Amino acid sequence: AFVFCFFWAWVGGFRTAEIGHDFYLYGDQVTQYFSPSYVRFPDLVFHSIAASVTTVLDEFGLAKNLAARIFFVTIAFLEAILFFNILKFKRPIDIGLIAIGFGPLLFVDLIRQGLAMLLAGAFLVKPHRKKAALLLLALSTHATSIVSIAVFDIRKINPFVALGAAMIIVVLGWLMIDELVAR
Repeated sequence: AFVFCFFWAWVGGFRTAEIGHDFYLYGDQVTQYFSPSYVRFPDLVFHSIAASVTTVLDEFGLAKNLAARIFFVTIAFLEAILFFNILKFKRPIDIGLIAIGFGPLLFVDLIRQGLAMLLAGAFLVKPHRKKAALLLLALSTHATSIVSIAVFDIRKINPFVALGAAMIIVVLGWLMIDELVAR
């Protein structure tokens, strides 16, 4: 599991512009953080990482063209940790199939969706209240992670908690409808 995760972290973090269709998009969006532009990542995790990277580079006077590379390395490293925490509970054959089948998507192509699903997956490996922040981060990273809610046994959840969560999801969905449908 470690070897696969290290490999995909390396590929995802140090890939060139020819690998993956979103390299220029994310690279450009990260460099927009150096200017008073309104172009920002719509989620908490990517926004926080991009803002932190650009602030540190700006503070220490380092080259701004490093921002995109550091951003990709940071995301790939975070994804590798989460991927490893999921894979270490699997059988060796499952590790190989999952790493080869999903690694390219998670680390190279769909990195925002991949990070959201890895955050949700890390929570679902061993659900625990203390790890509920992973699920909340997943939901704040990309809307696709909402499907992870389907694995909860509704009979074990307090009806008031379920109703409250449903209301929060509806309200947040209504408030974020423009971002969800990319308007």
